[in-house]
Amino acid sequence: MVALTVAGVALASTAHRRALDASFRLQGIAFAVAFADAAEAWLASGDAGAVERAARLMFLGSVLYVQVVSRGVVHVDVRREALAAEELPGLDGSPRFLQAEVRPVFAGAEVLDVAIPLLEGGPGHVRVGLDTGEVVVGARNGMLVAVGAGVGFDLFVFGFLLWIGRRKPARTALDEGMKTNAIRIGELIVDESRKGATLGGASLSLSPKLYTLLSLLVSEPGRVFSDREILAAVWPDSRYANAKDVKQHIYLLRKKLGEAQKGAEKMIVNVPGFGYRIDPQRNGD
Repeated sequence: MVALTVAGVALASTAHRRALDASFRLQGIAFAVAFADAAEAWLASGDAGAVERAARLMFLGSVLYVQVVSRGVVHVDVRREALAAEELPGLDGSPRFLQAEVRPVFAGAEVLDVAIPLLEGGPGHVRVGLDTGEVVVGARNGMLVAVGAGVGFDLFVFGFLLWIGRRKPARTALDEGMKTNAIRIGELIVDESRKGATLGGASLSLSPKLYTLLSLLVSEPGRVFSDREILAAVWPDSRYANAKDVKQHIYLLRKKLGEAQKGAEKMIVNVPGFGYRIDPQRNGD
């Protein structure tokens, strides 16, 4: 029983740390992408001062440094005092795709270094470093919770087994309902469990990238997803994907929807200057 408890605590702590790492990475990338979008708009309007003011406000959170470079000009390079005399981890030229890596910075500390290429006004990039210290603290707290739960587990498990032994089988309907993990928007159904989609009962023949693109759009119906967000989700490891690839795959996805149901291509709406969203109300002639 003790060995089972120790194994359970170890597994729970590992899973908790992995979940924290994944959540911190996703939130950090989304945060950096949002700043990059705003910085690009400010630079396009010639307001570099707004970029620096926004960068300094970011220090209220876990940001350690912010850099904005466009056409060889460093518009913003602000850091926390602890990094003032430190060399930041180097980049191999101007990045052509979104990069997010955990790098060491100083005194054993690590940072999530997010580098985002400028889609306009390039070559150039926006670079944001986020302190991973909060992940370490969260993992430590998770370990304490797991240990506390493990101490109580040995006392609880015997009563739980007795309860299970007396409990009548009544889980069939619940299990059947949990076999699917689908999102339904009107007549469009995207089933994550089988990596497939149907429209009006007709199956959509989608490549992995088209399926990922459709899943992203239906994850938040009505929300506008920018080119950067789509690139990060559909081409997370590509060095060459760009806005043209996004446009082409939006075209192909619209074509697939239109082939399955006349007028369904109108469900994917282009919001000029911002990105794309899905709107099931626009399905039809």
